Amino acid sequence: MISSEHLLPSEILENSKSVIVYFIPFKKDIVRSNSKGICSSKEWAEAYVLTTQMIVKLNRFLSEKIQKMGFKMAEIPPTHNFDKDKLISNWSHKHVAYIAGLGKFGLRKMIITEKGCCGRLGSIVTDLKLKPTNRPDNEFCLYFHDKSCIKCVEKCPFGALGINKFDRKKCYQICLSNAELHSKMGYADVCGKCLSIVPCSLRNPVIRGKKD
Repeated sequence: MISSEHLLPSEILENSKSVIVYFIPFKKDIVRSNSKGICSSKEWAEAYVLTTQMIVKLNRFLSEKIQKMGFKMAEIPPTHNFDKDKLISNWSHKHVAYIAGLGKFGLRKMIITEKGCCGRLGSIVTDLKLKPTNRPDNEFCLYFHDKSCIKCVEKCPFGALGINKFDRKKCYQICLSNAELHSKMGYADVCGKCLSIVPCSLRNPVIRGKKD
């Protein structure tokens, strides 16, 4: 469920008709680079910085195309549009991705798409009316599917993630420490240890099998 503190599409763009959501998957070598140690890898941090730039450029490209068709579009920042005390954003790309049918939530509170969960989400709001994507009925997370996997919980080296808990403040502090570590390449307040080299890293494991 989306928090009441999240904005509605109509609060971002008057007379909005559609939300477009997309997922940019990371390559397998980037995911593998982040699977060891307690600090996020250089490759993972760099991928975050570069995809942040990519999402801004892609949204600008889509905006220009949609405007040429005679419609309006609101560009939404890729990240850092959240309350730093409550750690809640005013627009959640992952919740919008769920509503749009791009994927399903996993145990570790991230969206699992057909291309997995390692990557970045972007979204825009437009008054162009588009045919909605059907939302999948099946689960994409093995834990929610048959309770057969808690790899994401086991991979968190800080105890921020549990089966019935998520300490967002502890998680965010780790992300901030990684941002300081990788500050020379840009602002990468990321971790991703719970995502890296688990069954849902690069695919939907419920449909394609558990072998990684």
